[in-house]
Amino acid sequence: MLIYEKFMLAFAGENMKQKNSVLLPNEKLHILITHDECLFYINDNKLIGWAPIGEPSLRKKGQEKSIMVSDFLLEIDRRLKLNENEILLYSEVPVKARKFLRSGKNEEGWWTAEYLLNQVINYAILIFEAKYSNAIGIFAFDNNTNHRTMAKDTLNVNNINVNPKGKQVRMRSTFFSSNNTFQSIVFLFNHPVFLNQPKGIKQILIKRGL
Repeated sequence: MLIYEKFMLAFAGENMKQKNSVLLPNEKLHILITHDECLFYINDNKLIGWAPIGEPSLRKKGQEKSIMVSDFLLEIDRRLKLNENEILLYSEVPVKARKFLRSGKNEEGWWTAEYLLNQVINYAILIFEAKYSNAIGIFAFDNNTNHRTMAKDTLNVNNINVNPKGKQVRMRSTFFSSNNTFQSIVFLFNHPVFLNQPKGIKQILIKRGL
């Protein structure tokens, strides 16, 4: 992040006065966009209850139903959304990046990486590019496990079986060593037994002489 600070706005003093960056003709303003996730429950912070005089207040156990709120925030513009003029100017762009999910096993499920990717690609980026077409956005995420999700065909040894048989992910081909030697993770389409099927880690190691 330090290498980008010279391209970003700064805020100083008790009133957080904005200080503009001095940019060269070939440089662009960089804007920090932080991802914000919140989970709200029906019974959050309910300190008041009703009960007959002399009777204990009986409260429901648990936190009850919840709603997940996912949004993006900017220092210079608070929430990432179009203003009234921008809504008229960019009618094909979503109005705001914020998304809701009624979380729970019996509701809409759980906030997954697929939800987040859809929000980033089809909402946040489109809105940012419409609002700041001559700037570069720097997205910052926390350590939520969703944010460590990989592509389905990512080379991950944890998803490879030892042998060809069995259920396993079909991973992309790759290259290795300084000579960029090609390595396919699946058998060829004309293999007599496992045609076009994942090889398994044992076959890959044997081919590499290990």
